[in-house]
Order: sequence, then structure tokens, then C-alpha cells
Amino acid sequence: MHATIFALIAAVNATKDIAYAADVPQDKHRLDVYAPAGVRNAPVVIFIHGGGFVQGDRRDYNGLATAIASTGVVVVVPSYRLFPQTDARGAAQDVAAAAGWTLKHIAAYGGNSRGFVLCGHSSGGYLAALVGLDPEFLSADGIAGSSVRGIAGFSGTYDVREIDPEATPSARALLQRFFGATPEARGALSPITYAAKTSPPVVLFCGGVYDAPACGQRDAFFAALVGAGATVQMDADASATHAGVVANLSRNDTPEQRALLDFVAKYAH
Repeated sequence: MHATIFALIAAVNATKDIAYAADVPQDKHRLDVYAPAGVRNAPVVIFIHGGGFVQGDRRDYNGLATAIASTGVVVVVPSYRLFPQTDARGAAQDVAAAAGWTLKHIAAYGGNSRGFVLCGHSSGGYLAALVGLDPEFLSADGIAGSSVRGIAGFSGTYDVREIDPEATPSARALLQRFFGATPEARGALSPITYAAKTSPPVVLFCGGVYDAPACGQRDAFFAALVGAGATVQMDADASATHAGVVANLSRNDTPEQRALLDFVAKYAH
């Protein structure tokens, strides 16, 4: 257990199916809160699930959220609209709305209402980075950028400007519908575009040789952040697959969980 940073909390209270915006089919505008019993002003992590923008739901991450919350962190897990119900901009707007709900209400669950860490895996890593770096999304919900204490991306995608030339015509059409028809449009929805010296601290993690595409995205994003003068660190778990990276976040004392908890301890205050 990561006892050097957070004390183990015996009980985690889960409050589920909270509406954070006007509801839509499949309960996608709802979130779950996992709060350690008896905490006050605890650090807050908003975890954004993956699934390639076409699948996944908050209800799939009970184990992960409980494991992280048991270390003394309040964890918020929202659902968000998926393709074809929405596009990348709509999904990011949902994440920003969930963040706005969190700032307004998380003190009632023992969390620090001054800020949060945005954390995500795979497509969730993309959304965490985009919402955390592009001020358009949070400002639309009246949230100051300083509320983002950090961004933790696990096997995320950060640059969608170019579409793989080997993609099938149907896959290319779907990507263009989701991210934009031109490289310029997709650039406006690429987190890498917003790397700046003023960016919140960032940690980037991937699964090594078993997660090569994500590690390539991590490396490019890391280089852009470093070049901009941002505070950023990166790591990898050479034995983990793309799916294994998120599975290990729910397991005690794995490289992934240690990376997140170290980051939260350093910045989420």
C-alpha cells in the first residue's frame, strides 16, 4: 500500500448516479463519487474512463475508484456522451460540466473544493488533457484554470491532427466526423496544441513496448510540454499492455498507482 503518502482508509462511501447536467439517454450525464469515510478537504481526482469514444461507462470503474479512494482521495467518475451521440467537443463539454459540478458540491463529500486532478485512461486521457489545457471548456462552466491542479494521462491520445494513412475509408470517415474534417479543425481539438508554460503540472504514463501507439503519443506530448516550459514528467510500465495500465491503477503498489498517488500528493492541494 502507498502508506508513505496516504493513510489507508477502512471505509469508502460510494454515492452513485448523481446528475451533473440535464440527463440524456443511457444516463451519460451522471457521475459517481467515492469518498473515504471521515475526511475533510481531501484531494480530489476526476477519473475519465476510456473506450475509444464509443464505449465505456462510469459503472465499469467501481473497483478502480474504490481502490484510489481507500488511500484518502475523493474520486469522481463521470459518464459522458459517446459517438455517435456526440463528437469530441461534446464529450469534452460533458467532462467540463462534471468538473463544474465537482467544484460546487465536492466539499459535502469531504473533498477539497478549491481544485482537482483530471485523470484519464486512453480516450479518457485525451479528454482530461483537452479539458485541462484548452480554456474554452472550463471557462464555459465558469471554472478558473487554476482549479486544475494537475493532469494525469494514462495511455492517452494527445494529437489527432493527422489520421493514419492506412486507416480504412470507413474509419477515416468516422474520425473526421468525431474530430473534424481537416487537420486544422482536428488541431483545435488536440491537447498538444495547447502546451504552454502556464499549463498545469502533467504526468504522462504508458505501457512500454506493449502499448507502443500510446507511448508514441506520450513522447510527442511530453516533448511539446517540455519545449513550452511546462511542468511535466513521464514514466512507463514496460510489462503492461494498454488495458493493463488502467487495470493496474486499481491494484495496490503498482507503478501506475504509485505514479498517480505521488502526483496527487504533490499537486492536489
